Amino acid sequence: MLGQYFAAMYPSKVSRLVIDGVVDANDYRAGEWYSTLDDTDAVLLSFFEFCHRAGPSKCPLYGSTVPSIRKRVDTIIDSLSQAPVPIPFSSKGPVMITKKVLHQLMFGVLYSPTMAFPILANSLIAVETDNISALTDIADQFFDLGVECSCASPLPWQQFVSMSATFAIACGDADKHPNGPDDYKSYFDKLMAKSAFAAPIWGVNYLACSEWKMTPKWRYTGPFAANTSYPLLIITTKFDPVCPLTNAKAAQKQYAGSALLVQNSYGHCTTSSPSLCTAKHIRAYFREGTLPAAGTACEVEELPFIGEVENDVKVLSSEDVELLEALRALARVVPRFGLV
Repeated sequence: MLGQYFAAMYPSKVSRLVIDGVVDANDYRAGEWYSTLDDTDAVLLSFFEFCHRAGPSKCPLYGSTVPSIRKRVDTIIDSLSQAPVPIPFSSKGPVMITKKVLHQLMFGVLYSPTMAFPILANSLIAVETDNISALTDIADQFFDLGVECSCASPLPWQQFVSMSATFAIACGDADKHPNGPDDYKSYFDKLMAKSAFAAPIWGVNYLACSEWKMTPKWRYTGPFAANTSYPLLIITTKFDPVCPLTNAKAAQKQYAGSALLVQNSYGHCTTSSPSLCTAKHIRAYFREGTLPAAGTACEVEELPFIGEVENDVKVLSSEDVELLEALRALARVVPRFGLV
């Protein structure tokens, strides 16, 4: 979103600009964020599909069919409604794994399927088997859900203080809209139609701005379109849980001469899955100003559960090996929703 604002406001200052995880700019400014969930359910479905493809040796939830895996997962999650699992000795303090908690964790792992799908599978198995030791180990990789006995810890109502800037900016950028109960119900119904799985989590964004009465001294209200001094490179995964491909395609039409590079993977932003192809296109763009040809798509080096993509023909050079390791490290350290 920030890249689109910059390109629209200062088109003559663009020398090289890559945007990834592309937001529908007009939807964002309207304060609606409807389009964000267009592909969320497709990424969720990929969890069951990749598990089935990987087989029993790589996915502990493996079943003979994709629907059977999903049914098993639904049964595990529903079991928490009546019997939430207490974890008394997490390093972050006592933790209670409820249906709501697991639901939120499932949404979080959609941001990084390659890294996080195996963690989710192990978590579900641990709940199913009541393996407290395994859940205790896994708890540290998720949200800070515990009650830590430490005076240095933030108070419960301050747990989202790190998001304060996000809401201040997003609510200040957004058009004002009615915020009564009926208005929210209408909004939430539309969000549910997009994704019944994600709407209960994503709908909080609307509520965060409902009582934001402050108006910025100035905000950009012009079009999100420009003829920039150098064309943008717009990159995206094929299935992003919160920034669908349609957003990237729409942005490309708005910025003259821009190129679109699609990475055939699931997850939020191309950094969620290492791809030498994507990295080399970005490198060529910054070094030589080369734009990928129309329709260019990149494959990834690893798939969720499955691991490294086997290719007997491909022999990596020492430079490619170094680059791939850097991409893997980047995937680990980039902050993700729901993962520490």
